[in-house]
Amino acid sequence: MSPDRIQIDVARGRPDTASGSVNRVGRTITHQEDLLHRQLNPFQRRGETRVGAERETTSSTSEDPSGLDDGGAVDECQQWVLHRCRGDTSDVNGTAVPPTPPGEDWERAINFARRHRIDMLLFASIDRDTIGPASVREAVERMETNTKRQNLQMAAALIDIVDVLRDNDIPVITYKGPVVASRAYGDISLRRFVDLDVLVAPADRRQAIETLEAAGYERRKRYKHLSEVVLEHPETGTVIDLHTDAVPDDIPVSLPFGELYERRTRVDIGGQAVPALSLEDAVMVHAVHGSKHCWYRGEWLLAVTALIRQSKDLGALFGHLRANGCERMALCALIITHRLFGADYPESMYDVVERESSEWESATATAAQFTQWITRPEWVTDDRSHLEGLRAQLRLCPSVRTKVRFFLDTVTKPQEADREFVSLPDIVSPLYRIVRPVRLLYRYRESLNRG
Repeated sequence: MSPDRIQIDVARGRPDTASGSVNRVGRTITHQEDLLHRQLNPFQRRGETRVGAERETTSSTSEDPSGLDDGGAVDECQQWVLHRCRGDTSDVNGTAVPPTPPGEDWERAINFARRHRIDMLLFASIDRDTIGPASVREAVERMETNTKRQNLQMAAALIDIVDVLRDNDIPVITYKGPVVASRAYGDISLRRFVDLDVLVAPADRRQAIETLEAAGYERRKRYKHLSEVVLEHPETGTVIDLHTDAVPDDIPVSLPFGELYERRTRVDIGGQAVPALSLEDAVMVHAVHGSKHCWYRGEWLLAVTALIRQSKDLGALFGHLRANGCERMALCALIITHRLFGADYPESMYDVVERESSEWESATATAAQFTQWITRPEWVTDDRSHLEGLRAQLRLCPSVRTKVRFFLDTVTKPQEADREFVSLPDIVSPLYRIVRPVRLLYRYRESLNRG
């Protein structure tokens, strides 16, 4: 494998901002050697001991109640990556996972891991001495070093952002980015992210923007119909996604900021805690996010599964998901993660979820479709897959009412692409609700004609 190829892939990511100033001294993240065994232990199959101990596997571990088959969508190299990233050294049958990818094809393994944002998990699970040649090993070490440095800087920036908003009496909740990395994996260096997501109340949006601008951030764009504003610091390159809604506008889920804030918790992101979504709300928000994007990144699946398995009351968690119309979305993530990564279901899941229920059936059918797509890099740009994705997303809606609302919002609520398609003055911006369906019909006309 050519080291130049790896360097090219690295260059596609966020530029290194090592020269940017970080005004918090002494904040470090220690990468413990046993991190994955400690943090990804929730993915361990029931009845199994860890590495180095005698293995005893119960007969139930090989059962797949979803009835889902990946249909050969995952090849040997991809399966090796997925199993290594789960943090175990054996596959679903108890067979040892080799220390190197099939055929020593490190290029293919690393590029697949990077596409699914699980490369840091992969690197943490393998012995450096097994990576060859030396040029590849050095490239991997550079990727790890750059990611750790960037994540530390962004974590420090997030802490500063929370402080400046709090000093101006603006309640704030952080999520995604370093927050979910810390919660799911116990180490912010094990997840790549390029921006920071911050949630404020709609009433505080204007003040929050002005406060961040006073702190040196500049707005990239601001569309009145969007529930987020993107700001960037011109010196450090730190990007903030300022949200007033934890879920996209076109998702039929209502999560008022006040309720989220009352249930908030605190999460350590490297020496200091920041306000974050409760575990139940975090599972819900990340399940919605992954479902909206058809789970095309494997890391989203691992993160949601890790969060679900941290719950001490699975009944309360799924009751919360069910009450907010998100149960099928979370189940879909669990099913796909089980099939692709070999992660077992939570032990008490069948006490709270009926395997013959419509929720389970819908989640299983949708998971089967998503599983076929996840390993296909071309499906993201395949218009036909986009239409199939919409149908799959509709199956995850729990009622006819939510299906209708989701469909109408999807085809009429303006997005940035509609603004780019045609520029209208703000005074007639409501016309974008007409522009959007026209643009969608124009784009997908050939796919629609094919059935």
